[in-house]
Amino acid sequence: MHVRKTGYDRSGKVAALFTGQGSQYVQMFEDSQLNWPPMRAAYCRPARRWVYTYDHYCPFVGNAIGERNRPRFLAFLLAQTVALGRLAAIAEAAVKWADVFSGSERAFFLAAALGVLFLVALGFLAYHAFLALTNMTTNEFLRAHKL
Repeated sequence: MHVRKTGYDRSGKVAALFTGQGSQYVQMFEDSQLNWPPMRAAYCRPARRWVYTYDHYCPFVGNAIGERNRPRFLAFLLAQTVALGRLAAIAEAAVKWADVFSGSERAFFLAAALGVLFLVALGFLAYHAFLALTNMTTNEFLRAHKL
């Protein structure tokens, strides 16, 4: 039996091995190929490829998050959270400064919008830090009832 590292071509031959078969036929699968995806790998439809330790497809990054780029994705979330927190603090200080000149409506809405974005980024960071600490992926977490 030959096992490939990638998914099988569905246009060719596919054989199924049932219990009790194969032992009496020494070269039964010589011309057909069976291949199984690696453990924890999943097919990402937007990226159109198999991803090892598939977490999710991130439209902000434009790539599938998996085994090879998960630490960089966590660093990206951390940098985004820090930057949005800093911008929200600067906008909040601008609201206090704008009160002197009575034009604080725009600065207030900017500070509120940046504060909401900061909370969303902080939530994403906390969720993915939890997943990293428990050695889970988003794909496994959302499909835990099926696994």
